[in-house]
Amino acid sequence: MIGAMTAVDRSAPVLVTGASGYLASWIVRYLLEDGRTVRGTVRDPDKPTGLEHLHKVADDHPGRLTLHRADLLDKGSFDDAVAGCELVMHTASPFLVGKLHDPDEQVVRPALDGTRNVLGSVDRADSVKRVVLTSSASAIYGNNADMEGKRCFTEDDWNTTSSLKDEPYAYAKTTAEREAWALSERQARWDLITIQPGLVVGPALTTASDSGSLNTMKPFGDFSLVAGAPPLTVGVVDVRDVARGAHPGRRRGRRARPLHRQRRSPELPRHRADAAPPIRPALSVPVQRVAEGASEAGRAGGRHDARVRGPQLRAATVS
Repeated sequence: MIGAMTAVDRSAPVLVTGASGYLASWIVRYLLEDGRTVRGTVRDPDKPTGLEHLHKVADDHPGRLTLHRADLLDKGSFDDAVAGCELVMHTASPFLVGKLHDPDEQVVRPALDGTRNVLGSVDRADSVKRVVLTSSASAIYGNNADMEGKRCFTEDDWNTTSSLKDEPYAYAKTTAEREAWALSERQARWDLITIQPGLVVGPALTTASDSGSLNTMKPFGDFSLVAGAPPLTVGVVDVRDVARGAHPGRRRGRRARPLHRQRRSPELPRHRADAAPPIRPALSVPVQRVAEGASEAGRAGGRHDARVRGPQLRAATVS
C-alpha cells in the first residue's frame, strides 16, 4: 500500500553498495553513528589503498562495519552481502564527467545492469524490506524541453530528452531508476525509495574517490576555467544532507529530492586598467548546509523537492 510505513529492524545489518564512494562514505558513517551495523560492498576489500577512510570509521565503531566484495556487472556477487539485511542502500553507480569514449560501457551498462544485479540479489534474499536507491535530478529532467508546459517539476516527471549520445549520464540515471521501479512493482515484499539530488557538493571523507562531483567542484576554485563561461544557475546540495536524507524512515513507494540552494556564477572584481581583461569563473558555489530541507524531506518521505522553476534551468549541472 502506497504510504504505509515499513518497519525495519534496527538490529539487522544495513547494506550500502559502493561504500567507498563520495556519498556512500557519509551514509556509512551516519549509519554507524546511529548505532547500526553496516555491510559495505567494494570491488576489492583487500586493496592496500583507497579504503583508509572506511577502516578508520570501522575502528571508531568496533565490530559494526564489514566490507564485502561485489561488482556491479557480476551477477550474484551481491547475494552474500544482502542476505540477512532488511535495508539495502544502493549508491554504487559511475558518475563520470567530460568526454566519454564509450558511454554505454562506461556509464549506462554499469548503472542499469548494476541496478538489476543488486535488486536481483534483493529478490533472492527473504530478509529485505526496503531499498533506497540514489538516483539523480537528471532522471527528472534532461534539458529545458522537459519543462515545456510546466511551471515546476514534481515526482511524476521523468527525463524524456537525454539519450546515449546526448547526456549519457542523465540517460543512465533515468533508465536505471525506471528499471528499479519496474522491478519493485513486480513483487510486494520490499518497497523502494529513490533519492534525486542535484549537484552534490561538500567535503569528502577520502581523497581516493574518482567521483564526478569532486571533479566538477575542482574547477570552481582552481581557476582552470578562468577564461570565462556563460552565467550558470545550478541547484546544489551538501553531500552530508543527501546522506542524512537517505537515512531509513521514509514512506513507501515515493521519490525524494533533497532541497537545494540555487547558486549563480558571480563575476570577479574587475582588474586594474593595466592588468588583464576582466574574467569570470565558470562557477562559484558556496557549500551551504540545507539541513532544514533535508530534515523535512526525511520527515515527509517521498520525493520532497524545492521545486525547480523554468528560469533557473539554464545550463544546469546535476549529479
